[in-house]
Amino acid sequence: MKPFLTIAIGGGTEPVGQWTVADARGHASHVMGAVVVADLDAAYHRVLIGAVGIEDAKARNVIEDIAKHRDDQ
Repeated sequence: MKPFLTIAIGGGTEPVGQWTVADARGHASHVMGAVVVADLDAAYHRVLIGAVGIEDAKARNVIEDIAKHRDDQ
C-alpha cells in the first residue's frame, strides 16, 4: 500500500480522484511556478507600457507571445 491524497472539489464529500505523493508535489511545484511567472509577466507589462511606452494591447500581445514561447520549451 502506498500513500495517496483523495481529491474533492469545492469542499464536496464525493472524491473525484486521487493523487500520489509525487503527483501532489508536481502540482504544488507547477502552481508555485505559475505564481512566479504571473508576477514577472505583470512587471514586464508595466515596463512595456510605462518605460517603453507601447499601447496596452500591444504589450499584452508581447507577453502572450512570450508565454507561448515558454510553453514550447
